[in-house]
Amino acid sequence: MAPGSDGWWADNLALISPWGFALDAIRTPVLLRHGREDRFVPFGHGEWLANHIPGVEAVLTDNDGHLTLTANHLAATHEWLLSHL
Repeated sequence: MAPGSDGWWADNLALISPWGFALDAIRTPVLLRHGREDRFVPFGHGEWLANHIPGVEAVLTDNDGHLTLTANHLAATHEWLLSHL
């Protein structure tokens, strides 16, 4: 939040307001990573997203939390992104 709190507020607003698109309308490749140890976002939300985004590649792990996804899977995420350019 060093540059400001706008992103934090936008994330919180997204919890209670429409996102402006339907998940079933997504046609772009999506990689969803979520860890069961996440203490910010319930694991059930990751499971719900995985079941509602068409063609999603969901990687739901038991041993990751909100912050360890970046630390543990950044290289694999970059590889996935490069493979979808």
